[in-house]
Amino acid sequence: MKILNIITITSICILMLNTVIAQKKKLKVDNLTEQQEILLKNNRQKSKADMKEFKKTLNKEQLAILNNKALDKREKRQTLRKTLSPEQKAVFKANLENNIKNKKAFKSTLSEEQKKQFYQNNRPLGNKHHKGVKHKNKMLFLKNLTDSQKQLLKTNREKMMANKEKFKSSLTDNQKTILKDEKLNRKERIEKLKTTLTDKQRASFEANRKAIKANRKIFRQTLTESQKKQLAELKAKKNKQ
Repeated sequence: MKILNIITITSICILMLNTVIAQKKKLKVDNLTEQQEILLKNNRQKSKADMKEFKKTLNKEQLAILNNKALDKREKRQTLRKTLSPEQKAVFKANLENNIKNKKAFKSTLSEEQKKQFYQNNRPLGNKHHKGVKHKNKMLFLKNLTDSQKQLLKTNREKMMANKEKFKSSLTDNQKTILKDEKLNRKERIEKLKTTLTDKQRASFEANRKAIKANRKIFRQTLTESQKKQLAELKAKKNKQ
């Protein structure tokens, strides 16, 4: 139960850190009524106010993490998450609950045509496979794991992140620029990066990849038939994206 709570808190933090670090995109729905425009504006103002209050709780070291241009958004989230105090996590949770409540209130005012446009423009995968559903399915899978499986999963992730950080510390500024090139997708960035790797970097990259596969294999060997089926369903939905 303790490990499950850790996973839950971590998920909450990831969701909230997305709001703090990433620039908020404008909602793409045409023909909003005057009341809807006001509600949307108020929600954005509340979100900005919550973000401002959260930032007030950050110390100099935590602010330095957010302003570190050498880190991408994901790295900032992961690094900052490790430094959060119980009080800051409580602020995260409260802000998340407020955001969810405000979004639900706004969506309840949308007509069927507006809802259709909302999911087409703001949910590239459609209503059935949007991120909220994906996250919920993943959490259900994690909830059904035993304590020992959760601990193994946590340990494997920590090893993976440590190896990744070690590898990234070996990259040159030009190589880091490739990883941040927004004109390329993830696969294209990795392929381009591979062409620039030294023999030592390539060996480290391959070692990390093999370690990830080995750890996944060990974890899968602990799964029951029911858990394997649930994992297969998650993979199938991901492949449809």
